[in-house]
Amino acid sequence: MSVPVYARDRVYHPDVQDHTCSLGKGGCFTTVERYFANDSRAVVAVKKMPKHKLDYIDLFLNEIKALNDAKRFGVPRVVKYIEAARSKDDVCLVLE
Repeated sequence: MSVPVYARDRVYHPDVQDHTCSLGKGGCFTTVERYFANDSRAVVAVKKMPKHKLDYIDLFLNEIKALNDAKRFGVPRVVKYIEAARSKDDVCLVLE
């Protein structure tokens, strides 16, 4: 899986399409991008945050790979909501 390039408060990838959206739990995110990994769709929502917190995205992209591996072994649908450990309003990832 390719590693995205970080620029300011956004995550970029060649296969990403930009969108804007509000997600549940009162979270309104400024950037929502579709990330395609192993033919499975994942929606990555990133709110403006300090640059050092973008490191969390690496962990989330690893989760994409792990969940896609699980699908290959018979899990038909996986939906997962992940929050950043230090500030739940900063970043989240929804997989489906």
